[in-house]
Amino acid sequence: MLSRTRRDERGSVALVVMVIFVMATLAAVMVTRNAGDLRQSVIESHQAAADAAADLGIARAVARVQAGESSEGFTDRGAAGDATWTTTGRLVGDGQRQLVSTGTSDTSNRSISTGLIRRNDRFWSVADWHRIPAQAADADPAMRRSTLVQRRRKAIAEQRRMLDEGGRQDLLQLFR
Repeated sequence: MLSRTRRDERGSVALVVMVIFVMATLAAVMVTRNAGDLRQSVIESHQAAADAAADLGIARAVARVQAGESSEGFTDRGAAGDATWTTTGRLVGDGQRQLVSTGTSDTSNRSISTGLIRRNDRFWSVADWHRIPAQAADADPAMRRSTLVQRRRKAIAEQRRMLDEGGRQDLLQLFR
């Protein structure tokens, strides 16, 4: 009777160990997935902050033009929270201005271009407004990381090649 009980307990222990293993595996998968989601949400929040900073730069530049502060060209810089912006304004024709604002937050850059037209002596209106597309490496941090990894691998391969050639030349000199 006692040996039968021990045999039954061994099966129970194996079952408990398997259940714990499966639960641990599922927990590891969930943690990895949540870490990826968190990373993506951080990237998106930086992009939103860069967008907001670029918009703020355009709004300040439009207000500056409306107030008549700048007759030719200007550059304005500022910060809002962790994001910064740089806005340039230039005269492109009689009664026309071009404003370009770039907002930056961490590694995200967003740019906006706006054209202004003078409607009468006091008022300017927005003639066009569009986002300037970011370069692929700036838009996708994963792509930027893979580009850096490729550059590092090429540099390491080049160093190894140079060491191998130098080592072979040293060996050839020894045997001459």
